[in-house]
Amino acid sequence: MTRKDKVKHFFGYPFYIMSHPFDGFYDMKFAKKGRVGFIFFAVFFLCISQAIQETYTHYAISGNLPGTFNTVHLFYQITGFFVLFCVANWSVSSIMNGEGKFVEIAMATAYALTPLLVTIIPVTIISRALAYEESAFYGILNGIAIFYFIVLEFVGILTVHNYTVMKTVGTFLLTVCAIVIIIFLAVLLFTLMQQVQVFVSGIITELRYRT
Repeated sequence: MTRKDKVKHFFGYPFYIMSHPFDGFYDMKFAKKGRVGFIFFAVFFLCISQAIQETYTHYAISGNLPGTFNTVHLFYQITGFFVLFCVANWSVSSIMNGEGKFVEIAMATAYALTPLLVTIIPVTIISRALAYEESAFYGILNGIAIFYFIVLEFVGILTVHNYTVMKTVGTFLLTVCAIVIIIFLAVLLFTLMQQVQVFVSGIITELRYRT
């Protein structure tokens, strides 16, 4: 495969999955047509697109106040939730006889993001020409992209783990529970570390006063 063919496949395969989700995800897993590099591209481009949307969507539609948007915080949010979902789903699938590897879950999720990747910036541009009364059109376009993402994610997880429809639904529900548990444990650990830091700092300060 030439360099041109590789580039064409890298950017063209996500659109093939959009139009043929079952065949596309099947080939991604079993024919090894997926590209690990697309995981990083999809997450990075989603961060960029979301930053553009938050910054340039018409104020009358978004309601965002100028100067209140934090790009770094957005990058952490998107990247963190992507990794969190993949870890949670992999953890759940490992006890539910799922056949998908962690990298396959991540690839399926990245390819499922394609509807968002191709619509966020165009919708943002369209919002600049819409009046407040036409904001429903903006919401409809975003809603369609999100719905299509959910459908692709569902098909991707179903195919990667070789699940039935009902088992995939159950896996998603357990994945949400796993995400809540992981967040709770992370907050608990962070709070504990803060308390330990305060305790150690107090001891050090006390020792300094006594010497």
